Amino acid sequence: MGTERLYAKINGNKPLPASILQYQKLIRNNFHYRHETIPLFSDKELAKLSMPTVLLAGRKDIMLHSEKTAARLETLLPQATICLLPEEGHSIVNPAEKIKEFL
Repeated sequence: MGTERLYAKINGNKPLPASILQYQKLIRNNFHYRHETIPLFSDKELAKLSMPTVLLAGRKDIMLHSEKTAARLETLLPQATICLLPEEGHSIVNPAEKIKEFL
């Protein structure tokens, strides 16, 4: 039961289809997680990006700092499209419409 509560938190405390939960459990059982710090691009590296850029992030993400990431990207790439999804957690299910809008 603790695992189910953890998945609920990770996913923004919203119900997810059984297929998504099954997929996340499959990842948990077979993925070798990083033990080191996630590498970050420097501000200088990010500021050099000239291609269209989009950030799709959940405001309820408990694993990454979506708000800080969005603020940093907005400062360094004012032309970037930033989509902070208010009801999403770490796993964004069915982002196709947002991706199509961007493309």
